[in-house]
Amino acid sequence: MMMMILLVMALDMVEAVVLVEDLGVEVVNWWRWWSWRRRGRWWRLWWRRWCWWRWRCWWWFWRRKRWRRWRRFWRRQRWRC
Repeated sequence: MMMMILLVMALDMVEAVVLVEDLGVEVVNWWRWWSWRRRGRWWRLWWRRWCWWRWRCWWWFWRRKRWRRWRRFWRRQRWRC
């Protein structure tokens, strides 16, 4: 009975090792696909343009918010003087 338990535990460990190796293979395959996709010229151009638009939109909103706060603060200060 004890030998059966040890055998089952050993088989479970083997199965866990196989699953981890399979996961590693999946990760490697995904990385190869992603790097192959990143190598394309049009993909690189599209990605650069998307990042540029994202940065521009974020910068514009942040600057506008900051300007509104400053303007409100300055008006209140002038009203006090």
